[in-house]
Amino acid sequence: MDNFDLERPEWFSWSSFNLQDSNRLQAVSLLVSHNPRWLHFLFDYQSPQLRVSANDLLVEAEEFSFGEECLIRAAITLWGAKGDFDLSAALLTWNEEHLVGFVRAICHLNEIRNPVMHALIDDENGGFCL
Repeated sequence: MDNFDLERPEWFSWSSFNLQDSNRLQAVSLLVSHNPRWLHFLFDYQSPQLRVSANDLLVEAEEFSFGEECLIRAAITLWGAKGDFDLSAALLTWNEEHLVGFVRAICHLNEIRNPVMHALIDDENGGFCL
């Protein structure tokens, strides 16, 4: 697939990525308020993937505060890997900026999914058409 317009960091040199990668990157970027520190920590510079495995990122994230570690777990989960995100921990530790970023990320993903889900609904028969 072709590249998609996206507010991706200039330092990314992803030569090609698909719509799913674009949507997931946008959701993670919203979560971390487009903070380059977190985007550098999470992503590979040359291809649309995490910099290292999700497990390795989680081990590295243990050096951060509990709230920052929770942010990394949420970002990994939004990217589609196993981040073991704990919403209750996030609600207890995140500041307003992180909570707003999380809500924006979820809203972004929901806006992407709603048209797809709507397209699958068979209104005449009251169910999904697969």
